[in-house]
Amino acid sequence: GDLDHAIADYEQALKLDPNLASAYFNRGMDYRRRGQTDRAIADYDQAIRLNPKDVAAYNNRGIALAEKGDYDRAVADYDQALKLDSNFALAYLNRGLVWHKRKDYDRAIADFDMAIKAAPDNAAGFNARGASFDAKDDPDRAMADFDKAIALEPGNATFLDNRGNIWRNKGRFDRAVQDYDRAIELSPDFALAYYNRAQAHYLAGRFKQALSDAQKAASFNAKSASAVSLRGLIQEKLGARDAAIADLKRAVALDPNFQQPVEALRRLGVE
Repeated sequence: GDLDHAIADYEQALKLDPNLASAYFNRGMDYRRRGQTDRAIADYDQAIRLNPKDVAAYNNRGIALAEKGDYDRAVADYDQALKLDSNFALAYLNRGLVWHKRKDYDRAIADFDMAIKAAPDNAAGFNARGASFDAKDDPDRAMADFDKAIALEPGNATFLDNRGNIWRNKGRFDRAVQDYDRAIELSPDFALAYYNRAQAHYLAGRFKQALSDAQKAASFNAKSASAVSLRGLIQEKLGARDAAIADLKRAVALDPNFQQPVEALRRLGVE
């Protein structure tokens, strides 16, 4: 494909000039797009060796390291990028995402604040900060950030799905469904939005609509214990006991540590 051709071009360029930092940098980006994270990191190593002040190379290597779960080295790279450029919004954003993954939400929010200050028109900063406020159980500030993200980027299905979750958690199921509807319209294969809309319909007592969405979510990912379990809970509400038990047992088989289907089976008198 195109990536293969691009990588071959960079290899040719490096044969002609083995010290061409930009070729290592660009090939590293292409390797990462291909899912070859270790090769990407090796190329970013070379780009940084040749150009130790390349903030983008530190940032991109940090992303690749974070994808591998090597969060300490990722943070070190973002730190270095920010030492070189204290207004580099992407490094604040990416470092904040690492803190969020580590459940250090206050540090995440502090970095997202800096990312937003450096790039106030970048919707990703507001969305990320909204997710951290949500994780901190601060739905009103989360909602304000998701509103801002959507105002900046109205065609982003993930932002709409995130705001829908806040509406759902507030018990405003119709508003939640409006956001999920729009997210699915924008991204028809968005399995998580179908799952979240199914939950909203379920909580609102609209079990037939909930079942349709849960089936769609499970069809996208048959190994999703949460989608299969939710479908089982909905079948139970619809009086389809055998179908409910089959789904709940399947959910337990997919994830034995997931308590929702275990408790549901116990309630149904099935051990």
